[in-house]
Amino acid sequence: MNTQKLINILEGKGFTAREAEGGSELVIACPLCFSESQKLYINAATGLWTCFKCGEKGHLHSLLIRICEKTVTEAFELERELLGGTKLRKRPLVSRPAPPSEVQLPKEFIPLDVGAPAGQQYFMNRKVNIATALSVGAGYCLTGLYAWRVIVPVVTQRALRTFVARSWVPTEPKKVLMPKGSQAERALFGYDRLAENGVCWTDLILVEGVFDAMAMWRYGFRETIATLGAHLTDIQRALVKRLRPERVVLLRDGDAAGREAAIKDARELAYDLLPVSIALLPDGTDPASASREDIRKALQEARPVDTEYGVETMKEVHKR
Repeated sequence: MNTQKLINILEGKGFTAREAEGGSELVIACPLCFSESQKLYINAATGLWTCFKCGEKGHLHSLLIRICEKTVTEAFELERELLGGTKLRKRPLVSRPAPPSEVQLPKEFIPLDVGAPAGQQYFMNRKVNIATALSVGAGYCLTGLYAWRVIVPVVTQRALRTFVARSWVPTEPKKVLMPKGSQAERALFGYDRLAENGVCWTDLILVEGVFDAMAMWRYGFRETIATLGAHLTDIQRALVKRLRPERVVLLRDGDAAGREAAIKDARELAYDLLPVSIALLPDGTDPASASREDIRKALQEARPVDTEYGVETMKEVHKR
């Protein structure tokens, strides 16, 4: 690789690049997890890169797209030039699928309609009616590892990929637990409800948590699914595309972290040629705590992200 040219490109974009491992790698601060520490390593021979802080990784052209504001065509051409004309392998559309799901509900699991007023009350406090909670197979545990927690199963493509165990004890320091072997990276809460309908959705609303999604359903926004985290994975983006929405709307928490997550995901979805918009909630709120009116207003004022000029658009959104 022409490492000096890549260093010049990176420094031209404000990134301090240094050589590591005897010049076999370049190191910069990761622009994807907004960290100031230099944790992103670029292999000087192959261009493959990994951030050891946020776990993101990929080919050189994907990095050029993200930090150099290159189009897809420009990024591939520049990657080929930097690698000395090496014939590049085609990048798979998604990561290698995870092995078949081995997640099982805890043996202490009790369906929600059997006792436990405290568990039922927790759902109601989170703006989730009991009928909705029952429809997704929710329950609770009174003993074992997940004692005093409500359990929300996450089924995607008819397989239990993970579950969310949320404590209803106010003093519990670890509010949320997920099971060993969790496959959250290939799961979308509420996905099967939409996929099995066979409808091409006009809008597909993406929120972060399972309680966010269930609160949205209560308000009538049935086209909402939860990503189970701040960022979409490659497999989750592929699942979103399978739903064939006319537009994807990112409705994230009303704080700096939520807006940063929306910017990253919007960029990735735009590169997948999906029309995408960012909806902003009032500061300090999330879909599970915001009012119906605040949510409706945020969706109505959602700002589109353009593929070519998306970087500037997203910067404007971020500054709001």
